[in-house]
Formats: sequence, C-alpha cells, structure tokens
Amino acid sequence: MEDKSSKIKTINEIQKKKKIAMVWDLDDPFWHPATKESHRTAKMLDFDVEVFAPSSRGEKGAQEMIKILEKIKNEQFDGICISPISDPRVAAVMKQIADQGTKVIFILSVLDGVKYESLIGTNNLNCGRNAASVIQKLIGNSGEIAVIRWNGGIIESIEDRTRGALDELKHTNIKVHEFSGPGEPTDAETESCLNSLLTQHPGIELLYATNVGWGLAMARYIKKHHLDLKLVMVDFTDQVAEYMDNGCVNAAIAQRPETWGTITLEKMQDCLEGKSITKVIDTGTYEVNPSNMRIYQK
Repeated sequence: MEDKSSKIKTINEIQKKKKIAMVWDLDDPFWHPATKESHRTAKMLDFDVEVFAPSSRGEKGAQEMIKILEKIKNEQFDGICISPISDPRVAAVMKQIADQGTKVIFILSVLDGVKYESLIGTNNLNCGRNAASVIQKLIGNSGEIAVIRWNGGIIESIEDRTRGALDELKHTNIKVHEFSGPGEPTDAETESCLNSLLTQHPGIELLYATNVGWGLAMARYIKKHHLDLKLVMVDFTDQVAEYMDNGCVNAAIAQRPETWGTITLEKMQDCLEGKSITKVIDTGTYEVNPSNMRIYQK
C-alpha cells in the first residue's frame, strides 16, 4: 500500500505545472502585449504563469518590486522572467532567488552579481543610436536638443538609451542639454521641469524622451502650449499614435514587447529541460513616424 501511494505521489509531481513569474518594471499599457502573450504562451507550454508589476516608479516602485520578489522567493517559483529596477536591494533579493535554484531570465537589463540564463529584449544602446539617427534626420547636424535623465528608480536599459544617443551625437554639432526628473512625471512635474528647461535654454528645438511616460508627458506639454518643438521618443502605443496624428510626436523608436512574453517562456522551457540557450537575444526596434504609423497601429 505504501509503495502504491509513493508511486502516485511521484506521478503527481511529474505532472505538476512549472510555476513561472513574469515581472515587469511598471504596471503600464506598454507591457500589455507582453502580458497577453505570456498567458497565451503559458497555455501552449503548460506553465502556471503569474504576472507582477509595481504600480509606481521611483522609491515606491523599488519597494513594491522588493515585496513582489520576496513573495516569489518564499513561494519558490521554478523560474522568473524579469525587467528589473536597478536597485541594490532588488539585486540582493534576486540573488537569493537565483541561489535557491530558480531559473532567471532578464528582460532588457541584468543585475550584477545575479546568476541568469539569458538576457532577452532590446539592445538599448542601439535603440539610443537609432534615436540619434532620427534626430539628425529631423534637425540636421547642428542645433540644440534636450534629454530627460531619471532622478530615481534607475533602470539601466533606460540609461542605455541615453548613452547610445549621446555616443552617436558626439560626432555632430548638436548640443545636448540633460535635465533631471522622475521616471513617470505628473502634469505638474512636467510643467515645472520643462518650463525651467526651456527658460534656461530657449534655443532647444527637439526633445528626446527615453520612455513612454515622458514621451506622453512631453507630447501633452507641446500640445497644451502650442509649441513648435519636435519630439522623438522610445516606444509606440495607441496613445502615442494619437499624439503623432496631432503633430505632437515626430517619431517613435518602437520596441517589441509582445516577444518578451513569448521568447522568454520558450527559452525558460529549454532551461528547465536542461538545454543551453543563447546568452543574449536582441528583439530589435523599428521607427514609427507619421508616414508609416498606420501600418503599426493595432
């Protein structure tokens, strides 16, 4: 009798679904395609997938991500696919998760000191370089532009979009002004930051936003004040399309978030089966502008 019970338990263990956590860096419409594809792919692979994301940027967002990761650690998920906030406290919990045997796939950027199987997502240095090429097409090889730098809740992939652009623009006569602000500004914070920026540097003719939150904030500001400013941003959503249609966004360097819900889980399956996988997978970008936006609108 004991032997039969033991055998049944073993069969149940074998048939138990693998538990995978998908962790985005923000609960935002930008991540909706990734969430949708995660659930679709999970059904195909017979995974038990849970999707998590902090509701805020900055310190609050970091604290929320830490709580999410503590839950994942305590519940001993088989795998985690995560777009991490660059914070030593987040890295510390992620190291504990990896050290207890959970397979880790990073999305967009890695955390130093954390063992991982693969980095999947946009090569953000190239994303920044592509943005710089678009900027040059819009204003030529001279002039003044401004780029936002986050003052908290830093995400390395966002920083790389600035680094890549600056690296490309150093070969031109374009002057770049950097200004500081929160990752997801309120309208009041946008007004304060941009009023100050444009008062100090009235020669600025183009703004570069490295994330969708700031891109939309800048577009709202341009529309509200009827400004003759060009705007290049990273990411393309339905809201961005509306502002592009209204002439407030000149170009968007779009990523492929839907692939982060598919490729990550496919590679996670390979990891759990003991197969080796590619260490870095670039899912690429593409330019959306008023002349081709209809192709990419959903």
